[in-house]
Amino acid sequence: MLLGRRLAETDGFAVTREGYEAFLKESAEAWHYTAEDYRPAYSYEYYEAIQYRVHYYDAVSDYIRNHLYQED
Repeated sequence: MLLGRRLAETDGFAVTREGYEAFLKESAEAWHYTAEDYRPAYSYEYYEAIQYRVHYYDAVSDYIRNHLYQED
């Protein structure tokens, strides 16, 4: 997560409250809850940490795919 946050400082990625609210709404609907019922199970801080982790993972995956992995 910390590496993802550091990367975000240089590439413009941002975690937003709007993104969090959209995530809550979509996830709650998928699990047949309301967003307010789902909020205690998935805090903004947890959402933020996951988003930065995923951002870093995606960046590393893209780098490997584009620079290290070569098909014969």
